[in-house]
Amino acid sequence: MIYVFIRAPYDLDPSFVTPYYFAAMREDFDCHKVFENTASNTISIFEKNVKKPGKLDNTDHYGLMAELSGVLPENCTLVLPDVTTLSTDQGEAFALAERFLDRHIILEFVDSPWMNTKNMAVLFKITPYEAKAAFHSNLIRTIEWKTKADKIPADPDPKICQASREIKKNSI
Repeated sequence: MIYVFIRAPYDLDPSFVTPYYFAAMREDFDCHKVFENTASNTISIFEKNVKKPGKLDNTDHYGLMAELSGVLPENCTLVLPDVTTLSTDQGEAFALAERFLDRHIILEFVDSPWMNTKNMAVLFKITPYEAKAAFHSNLIRTIEWKTKADKIPADPDPKICQASREIKKNSI
């Protein structure tokens, strides 16, 4: 069973979809939507055959994600847009990821596919401690990179962007 997670600062209509929802539907036609309203700190879980969505309510994002880890069934897949959807704080993100992993929930990140836990499934079974350490290291580096303000400088040095006149004049 696949759950697709979508965040917005308002309530989304149950018919709202994203490209990665359609990608998930190719794998599992009965995939479900999980919408987080960041303004009201609520999560709605829309399942296909259920008329009224399940709602989670908490004071902060970490609490919501912790509740979500307890509500989702074991051995399901949670599709998240990015690693920073868990949290931009490295400690919180790893704690949440560990909660999902302890419940055998596969985490799939659309914008960070190298972090997908499905890729490390065998490693988690054979050497869980080493797998968690490797996952933690990758998680920290990815969050550092994603939250770094100066990934691309706003006005790069012209020497970096353009070759000197001598090189231009003498090039083939």
